[in-house]
Amino acid sequence: MPGQAIARGAVVRGIPTGGVDGRVYVAFGNVRDIEPYRGWVFEVDLDVWKAGDAGTPVTGVLPTIQELDANCGAAGASGAGADLCGGGIWSPFGPLVVDQTDAGYRLIVPAGNGRLDPGRGAFGNTMVRTGPGLSVDAGCDPDACADFSVETLAQSCIETCTDLFIPRLLPGESQILPASGACAGLGLWDCWIAQDQLDGASTPIAVQLPSGRHVLVYPTKDGHLWLVDFDQMGIVYAHQQLTDPCGTASDPCVTSWSGTVVTQPQTTTIDGVAAVIVPTFMPDTTHTAGVQALKIVEDDGTPQFEVAWQFPSPLDPLATQAFRDAPSRATLATPIPASDLEHAFVVDVQEGGIGRLYAIRTSDGKLAAATSLAGPGYRYTAPLYLNDRIFVLSCDSDSGPGYLEAYDVNGPSDAP
Repeated sequence: MPGQAIARGAVVRGIPTGGVDGRVYVAFGNVRDIEPYRGWVFEVDLDVWKAGDAGTPVTGVLPTIQELDANCGAAGASGAGADLCGGGIWSPFGPLVVDQTDAGYRLIVPAGNGRLDPGRGAFGNTMVRTGPGLSVDAGCDPDACADFSVETLAQSCIETCTDLFIPRLLPGESQILPASGACAGLGLWDCWIAQDQLDGASTPIAVQLPSGRHVLVYPTKDGHLWLVDFDQMGIVYAHQQLTDPCGTASDPCVTSWSGTVVTQPQTTTIDGVAAVIVPTFMPDTTHTAGVQALKIVEDDGTPQFEVAWQFPSPLDPLATQAFRDAPSRATLATPIPASDLEHAFVVDVQEGGIGRLYAIRTSDGKLAAATSLAGPGYRYTAPLYLNDRIFVLSCDSDSGPGYLEAYDVNGPSDAP
């Protein structure tokens, strides 16, 4: 339904073998989870478009749900808390282009809430790998997955998938129930669906470790970070809880649908080890949130997360006061005036209020500088560091007005 279609994410580009300008990918979600809907990725060949040939420049189309049928629910109804069709691609950061070499590239697509049945081409709440042309073969073993079920999510099936990541509990893990009681009596998948907590609202990053192993680091709205094998995406090495579930019985979650992480992590090095920086938020007044840094270490050849620091410290009262709304992405910059240290610049967005810009040392998570903005900031956007200035966006509401703010960076101990 064109009236419901909206492109929410950044346009990304890959250059296939023999290409010049390459191909761009435009991802669509929905204005809301209004049934029937599904996510779309369109591939546009810039070389064909530029040549003005009779052929269409749209050279590939990927619907994240291959079939629409009576199980999509009533037309016009919301599918936000139901395991129906769906699969909208919501991430503001777009798909991830990886392996951009002379031999080509691959595309990682985070798919939103909805039906999951790989055998029928339904990829709700997953990450799918594709490439030029946008064809999808999840690579799951057909015999091991003959009785696929979201209730069981059998390791023997989903670990065989080469080009599909499916979230699930790892061996030895237990379901984390919200303190609000919102998931009482529900299993893991049903709780995720009911709370709209695994919507593909974030974009992963690819990291190469010193051993040569490639991994994907993927945040999900439920406040978790996943460490996924790059070559065989069905294998998950680690599953790190960054935030508690939002809300309690006496302190309801203001926007449970928003989750607590919507971002694309940034990569850095801490103590000589590969690390990621991940902003989080918390729409209640009880649980902590902020910016976290996690190292990726290899323990006996198995990659794992190791928490490096959190800002604010969980013991700081600010940890339950700041980062209540979705923040900006982190922008890493080095060197800045009078310092050769790398800093992460993050905006704590205050919808309807005054935002706060933080400069945090990535080596240890210490606050180097902070300042109030002129406006609230704007969620999901990334500050720009240029010529010793930080530029940030503010928007008084989703309908505007919006404006650009700029701050001089004077040094590690001075406020921007």
